[in-house]
Amino acid sequence: KIDGISASLIFKDGKFVQGLSRGDGKEGEDITENLKTINDIPKKIDIKNFPSEIDIRGEVFIKNIDFEKIKEKFANPRNAASGSLRQKDPAITAKIPLKFIAYTYGYASEMKIYNQTDFLKNLKSWGFKINPLNKKISGIKNLIQNHKNLEERRKEIAFDIDGIVYK
Repeated sequence: KIDGISASLIFKDGKFVQGLSRGDGKEGEDITENLKTINDIPKKIDIKNFPSEIDIRGEVFIKNIDFEKIKEKFANPRNAASGSLRQKDPAITAKIPLKFIAYTYGYASEMKIYNQTDFLKNLKSWGFKINPLNKKISGIKNLIQNHKNLEERRKEIAFDIDGIVYK
């Protein structure tokens, strides 16, 4: 799990129309204009199997190498991402090297995808970046070994993580 800021991207008829933060857990903030500054977020998707309406969920973050260039202004990469998304001026946000990785959806109309593996493949085909560490794993022993391997490689990962999510 990437240590960043959760965001929901609402698309209607293939167009990115609204972006929300999780906010206080009950009510999110509209951060649409700041999210539009992130190159990893497609603004328009014209692919046949893209739902007419969908809420794509993902994480906004800063790679560790990019954070090194701005670290005197922020406590850590997560705080930099959070503060940048809450800026009143999107031009300021655009100067921060924010990234977005998609991982699930909140709702979708007319979607014919029935498992996480296929959904992740579709996210890529729709133009979203997904976590390069995603993999399909079966069995408890393999899950435990994956956790162990990831923990050993943690310092090599290009971004901060704060856990693993298994679905």
